[in-house]
Amino acid sequence: MVDVDLLFHYGGDWIRVPEVVYSRKLVHSWKQYDSDLLSFIDIVDEYTSKLRYVGVQQLIIYFLSGKYYEVDGDVGIKTLQSFISDQFNIINLFAVEDSEMGVNVPNIVDHTESSTVDNQAATDCSSNKNEDDSCQSDYDSEDLETLALQNKRNL
Repeated sequence: MVDVDLLFHYGGDWIRVPEVVYSRKLVHSWKQYDSDLLSFIDIVDEYTSKLRYVGVQQLIIYFLSGKYYEVDGDVGIKTLQSFISDQFNIINLFAVEDSEMGVNVPNIVDHTESSTVDNQAATDCSSNKNEDDSCQSDYDSEDLETLALQNKRNL
């Protein structure tokens, strides 16, 4: 068992051209969550009940490699769990609301790249599953990757 931090990104916009990117705005988190207990329906429920999404048509994660992958149902969650380790324990989650146009990203079951990194940058959000708090992330994806590379060099 590895505890993970789940970062629920919301309130931003999907940019689809020239490549898929999420314009991040707000972050809600579950800190130190038991990765064995990850559930597709629980994650979707968090978006609908706490973050006020009407419904979730796609659940997407982001790897520090800069790629997004769709997590579809419990099969997608099981695949995601297979990548979780002490080095990969911060999961960036995104959702496409029912009223939005879908995002064209590969399914995580087709994931072939390595997910191992030495350190991952995290947000300073302090909310957890039992709180309804959210915060604004001070980092975009380039900042997070830069911090991860700096941490790797300092080791």
